Amino acid sequence: MMRRLAASPVAAHFIHVLATSIALIALAARIGAAQGTSASGTGPYFEAGPSLVRAYEVRLSAFVHYANRTDFSRPLLLFRHRVESLEALSLTTQVDLRLALAEGLALHAIAPVTFRSVDTRIDGVLISETTQLPDREFQLRGVGLSDATLALAYDVTALEPLGIFVDLGARIPIDDNPGDNTFPSRMPPSTGQGEVFAGLGARLPAARAPSGKAPWGVSLGYRLSYRPEATTTYLVRVVGNQSYASGTLASRTAHGLVGRVSYRMLQALELSLSPRLTMNETAQVVAFDTPEQVVPETWLWQLNLRAGLRLYLSEHHALELSYQQPLFDTWRIDPLFPLAMPEQGWGLSWIVSGT
Repeated sequence: MMRRLAASPVAAHFIHVLATSIALIALAARIGAAQGTSASGTGPYFEAGPSLVRAYEVRLSAFVHYANRTDFSRPLLLFRHRVESLEALSLTTQVDLRLALAEGLALHAIAPVTFRSVDTRIDGVLISETTQLPDREFQLRGVGLSDATLALAYDVTALEPLGIFVDLGARIPIDDNPGDNTFPSRMPPSTGQGEVFAGLGARLPAARAPSGKAPWGVSLGYRLSYRPEATTTYLVRVVGNQSYASGTLASRTAHGLVGRVSYRMLQALELSLSPRLTMNETAQVVAFDTPEQVVPETWLWQLNLRAGLRLYLSEHHALELSYQQPLFDTWRIDPLFPLAMPEQGWGLSWIVSGT
């Protein structure tokens, strides 16, 4: 369990780790710019079994996600023109901070910096009955601070072996600017729509070894999200000479159910498997104060599997390699793709904690 932040030695060590984290994130952003251009739904009390969380925990992570799309029977909100093919790559470096404020109460903050790369082919524009411009290929790049998350988590019960927790927080959109109102000149790292959420979960060690330690751990969490109506930069359209239409995304909701089963072996190695089921209301565009469906589907379902291998280097340090794979290709009908990327790819995390 999290404990109160101790006096000066611990505080000094925490400040040093936090400063190092911020420096690494800034370096990642500079690298992305020089090149030219989460498991989500969980909180500090989600993981069952051995935990590194003490007075604070910092996770420095890097993720690579990729996806391609060739079926454009459903439109994309980012592009006004008809798209023939699209390949998207997302590289994210992230600082994930869990800080004990009091016994059973923790602050959770996530700050990701994302580099996006999109290669796309656009259909030629028909300018008359007999004349059509040739197809064109575009390469879009972009780097910036993605949507930041700030939340509070509370451990309702501390009765062994059961633990019940709740969390409440918000995701704050930072950068949804495509650089141009006619055709994007850069890839924005955000959809531009914020989110408030509330979650409830439980964790339970499933079995205990003769030593009394629990090699198995089971966790289950649910999160309800509300995304309020938001005006987005990439939906701004030129409708006349010096005249623009401001595009707005309608409010919508989302549900997420995530589980985690872990097994600790050889004292220093932990295997985990995390299935996550999400149900997201599809994006709607507001026109004349009325939400309009962009695609015929009302909800987008997704089942994602995440496998992790964590190596405990010491009591306060660990490395984790993970891989995520969505089982449904719902991004092929999502109008927010590639602004919203499927969590498909590899991740590497360095976990540091202090008492």
